[in-house]
Amino acid sequence: MTRLAAYLGALTALAAAQAWAHHSAAAEYDASKLLVLIGTITKVEWTNPHVYCHLDVKNPNGTTIDWYLEMASPNGMRRQGWLPDTMRIGDSVTVEAYAAKDHASLAKAHRVRVPDGRWLSVDSASEDSKLGLHSNGAP
Repeated sequence: MTRLAAYLGALTALAAAQAWAHHSAAAEYDASKLLVLIGTITKVEWTNPHVYCHLDVKNPNGTTIDWYLEMASPNGMRRQGWLPDTMRIGDSVTVEAYAAKDHASLAKAHRVRVPDGRWLSVDSASEDSKLGLHSNGAP
């Protein structure tokens, strides 16, 4: 009986951890604040649960801001045509992203114009719906 109680406790803890780990994009990002960021890739983190990249963007006053951009999961990115080397350090890209509600230089990327000129999506349909977006990306 003790073994069964320990098993059930571990199973409950695992389920709670997974529920806590997944978050709603609408809770963190503002779908009414679409940003267009043009800059240089300085780092790409191709890890679970999301791919992240750092983008250096120059302001009109000449200062550079390091934007931290959340993307879909690695599997979600692959389904949309991405590979780990689609963006490399030093690449110039244009990113459409939704601003974070409480961090000045954090955003959820929606699509990226990669160096070869293609626009690649980084949202899945389920992630768009969490933000209250239509399939074309419009609010």
